[in-house]
Amino acid sequence: MFFQKTNCKSCGKRINKNHRYCYFCGASTRDGDYTFRENLDLSEINLPFPFGKIFDKLTKELAREMDKIWEEETGEARNKVERRGVSISISNKDGVPRIMINDPRKTEDQFAKRTKENLKRSASKEEIEHYSKFPREEARTDVKRFSDKVVYELALPGVRDPKKVFINKLQNSIEVKAFGDDKIYFKLIPMDMQIQGYSLKDERLTLELKD
Repeated sequence: MFFQKTNCKSCGKRINKNHRYCYFCGASTRDGDYTFRENLDLSEINLPFPFGKIFDKLTKELAREMDKIWEEETGEARNKVERRGVSISISNKDGVPRIMINDPRKTEDQFAKRTKENLKRSASKEEIEHYSKFPREEARTDVKRFSDKVVYELALPGVRDPKKVFINKLQNSIEVKAFGDDKIYFKLIPMDMQIQGYSLKDERLTLELKD
């Protein structure tokens, strides 16, 4: 709707002209210099005055932002299609349409920052006193090894709040403690690796480690 259509030179399928790769066959579609602004197609957008002009302006601003993102790329063809999470949101609040842009790199930076902040937490004196009489149990663990990382999955029955999970990076290992409904779970991971991030879902802790 926003960008012009074209045919893939490899498979002939109809695709958006702004795509760098054909999503049917994976062939590159970029020939020479390309800009989103030059390929905007707003012919199907009909909004009442003055929203038409406002929407046109916001859409062109979006295209400029997308051009900036593409300019940061190397321009070389890649074997893997890179997915960028550009989010477009249109709202009618206050009678003015709005477009919001989301850059996934900023999201990743924010996630890393939150992870770092959470790792600095330690159990409070009240929590230590409350759980001191609870039985301790070593968490059951599954380990998945990849070429660039190691993922630990810990079963933590009764642990549903991330604030009840405490992860400490020691000199040559990683210590995990979690407060459940009626017991304390612990795990000492004998690996000297960096903690990239973690998540708690369905009473299971996923911990991602990298060199």
